[in-house]
Amino acid sequence: MDVDHRATRTASRTRRAAAVLAAVLSAVLAATGLSATDPPARAATALVIDSPADCQRLFTLIGATIGSVGRRTCYVSSEGSEVHLPAGHTVTIAPGWEVMVDSVVFFNEGTIRNRGFFRASGDVVNNVGSAVFDNAGRLILGVSDMSFLDQSVFLNREKGHVELNIGGLSIGDHGYNRGVIDVATSLQVGGTLVNHGKIRIAHGGEVPGNIVGRPPVVMPYDEAPVLVSSYPTDGAVGVPRRASIVLTFSEPVTAIRSWYSASYLLAEDPPVRAALRTRYYRVAPNKYVIDPIDPLPAGAEIFVWFYTDLVTDQDRIDPPGAWTPVEYFVSLSFTTR
Repeated sequence: MDVDHRATRTASRTRRAAAVLAAVLSAVLAATGLSATDPPARAATALVIDSPADCQRLFTLIGATIGSVGRRTCYVSSEGSEVHLPAGHTVTIAPGWEVMVDSVVFFNEGTIRNRGFFRASGDVVNNVGSAVFDNAGRLILGVSDMSFLDQSVFLNREKGHVELNIGGLSIGDHGYNRGVIDVATSLQVGGTLVNHGKIRIAHGGEVPGNIVGRPPVVMPYDEAPVLVSSYPTDGAVGVPRRASIVLTFSEPVTAIRSWYSASYLLAEDPPVRAALRTRYYRVAPNKYVIDPIDPLPAGAEIFVWFYTDLVTDQDRIDPPGAWTPVEYFVSLSFTTR
């Protein structure tokens, strides 16, 4: 009989906890103006990014002074100044598209629905007022911190993957997770974060409080991959114009889109600097080749750099417990014949 009573009390507590979680979820979804089924309705103030023209509309909407469009990528920068997504506006990043925010303080006062790839590598992304960040894609915080202030809401859906590699995430009021949140740096919860998914904390990291539902898991120690060698080496001179650039890492890695940049500088009057046309491919589990499409300019200084948080390891210990080096990007340069 005692066993039956204990089982009954346990079941009752479980039902009460589930009811509390359901009530919190309902409040979060009500605050977002979205439903659990996420209907694909387009309002008059909605912008869906799935073309280069949509990138230009985004730059105009938020007031970005510097913006460029890459291959399925909207690159937003204002060199340290502020941009704003106005209240009442919704921006949806379509699957297969990327929005990269760099060197800018981004105030989101509307709704961002990420179904593709959102990456912050600048200063901060502040979600203020009744702002919503609704993630069902991939969200990576490089050196940026993302904060949810006032009554703003963070919602990570089942297919959402949040990676706090060098930047941190701060939830001041409402947060809800059904996907995966990998915390290599900092996750701060001032309000409540309802967790029905996975929250994985790097070894040695601080486990945040105010998480309701499934508790976070602290992962075993693991180091992030580092660059161990390159050809040409940094500072090399007399490099053949048809040379390929070979990067070798400390362990098997996977490079994520937009992970590197390559350019050249000619010491003319005036100096000429331009991007190199390149392609890349992996030739070994821990080795990538960046191949110039055209011969490198003669007598030019070549610059190659890559983001450390976009070259990830392939083991199952995520997130890594040590980012070495802690620099946000690694660069090398060499001079051609």
